[in-house]
Formats: sequence, C-alpha cells, structure tokens
Amino acid sequence: MPNLFGIDIAGEIASAFSGQLLTGMLVKVTSGTRTPGDLTGGTNPTEVSYTFEGFIEDKTEVRMGGTLVASGGKTVSILGGSLTSGIIPAVADKVTIEGTTYKILEIVGRDPAAAMYECRVEV
Repeated sequence: MPNLFGIDIAGEIASAFSGQLLTGMLVKVTSGTRTPGDLTGGTNPTEVSYTFEGFIEDKTEVRMGGTLVASGGKTVSILGGSLTSGIIPAVADKVTIEGTTYKILEIVGRDPAAAMYECRVEV
C-alpha cells in the first residue's frame, strides 16, 4: 500500500474499522499452465484466497456528469489495509461475502491511499 505523507493511511483505516465490518474472501484467479500432452485443452487456472473486511451495497442510483441516473447492480467495498500486503482486487477475481460468491466486473473506485476498493460485482 502506498504511504502518503509518510503515513500508512490504509493500515490506519483498516485498524480503526477492524472487527466492525463484514468479513469476506477475495479469491485471486490466475491462469495456469497447459496440461502436458493436451495443448488444445486450455489452461488450468489457480485460485488463492485472502480474507478482507468490507461491505456490500445495492446501487440503484448514481450521479454521472452531475445528473442522477438510474443504475442497478451490487458493489463490494474492500478495505485495502485488511488485505495481505501487495494483494489488489482485479477484474475476474471472485469475492465471497454474506455467504454469496460474486465475480468482480469492474473496479469502480480506489482512493489514492488504497484504503478502499469499490468493486462492481455480479453473481
């Protein structure tokens, strides 16, 4: 995580909210290698799980260009400081929170200190 002004802002925020938010699981999906002898079989993806703290929201309205626009979908907000150092949510990763697993479609927002990642998700 970046240190802005010599302070680990993401770590400070994660520490302040520790135990106050929902616990979730970020599953990083990386493409693997091809199966030996089966070059047309595709790759074998690997998954590694990391716990985090955050929350989920239903978005029904957003502001675009100063105008309120109806929009649907869910977002999962992940405290950056609650993730293992160096782990960053990315498109196609999976997120499990409140017993439901979602796929990350888009990283909607991230602050300069990487204290919060807002991810648009779908089941």
